[in-house]
Amino acid sequence: MNVLSRLASLSRSPAAVYLAAVVLSRAGAFLLIPLYTRRLTLEEYGQYALFLTLLAFLSTFMSAGLLSAIPKAYFSEEDRAEGKRRAAEVSRWLALISLGMTGILLIGVECFAVARYALAARAGRAGSFDDQYTQIAIDRLQAYGDERIAECIAEAQAADATFQGYSPGEFARSPRGKPLEIRPGIAPPAISKEND
Repeated sequence: MNVLSRLASLSRSPAAVYLAAVVLSRAGAFLLIPLYTRRLTLEEYGQYALFLTLLAFLSTFMSAGLLSAIPKAYFSEEDRAEGKRRAAEVSRWLALISLGMTGILLIGVECFAVARYALAARAGRAGSFDDQYTQIAIDRLQAYGDERIAECIAEAQAADATFQGYSPGEFARSPRGKPLEIRPGIAPPAISKEND
C-alpha cells in the first residue's frame, strides 16, 4: 500500500474530522491576530496573551491528565455499553477535580486581589489621582460588596498590621458629574510616615 492510497483512506476516516477541527481552530486564531492588534491596546493585548498562557498552563493541572483517559476508558472495553459507562465515570471525575481545583485557586487569590485593589484605590485617592486605573480598581472593588471587602481587608490586616482597616462606603464612587460627599472624620491614608 503506497503513501497516497493510505492518505486517501485516512481522509475518509473519523480522524480526518478531528484533524480538520484542529486545523480550523488554529487557523482562526492565526487569522484573528490582526484584529486583536488593531482593536486592543498594548496593555489589553498583553492581558489577553497572559490569560491564554495561564489557560494553557493551568488546564494541564486542572484536568489532572484525565482528559486523555476518557478515550482510553471507552475503548479499553470489548462491550460498548461498559466502555460508555467507564468513560462517563472518568468524565464525572474530571469535572469534579476541575471544579475543585478551580475553587481552591479562586478562593486563595480572591482576597489577595481585593486587598491589592483597595491599596491601589487608596493610593490613587491619597495622591488625588482620579485616572482610569483608580476608577478600575474602585469599580472592581464595588463588585464584591462591603461585607466581602471588609473580610478581605481584615485578612490582609491580620497578615500585615500596617494595613489600614476598612470603613463602610470607603470605595463608593459618585455618579458622573456629581460630587461625592465625604463624611467627617474620613481622610485619605498616609502613604508613608515621616520620622521626627
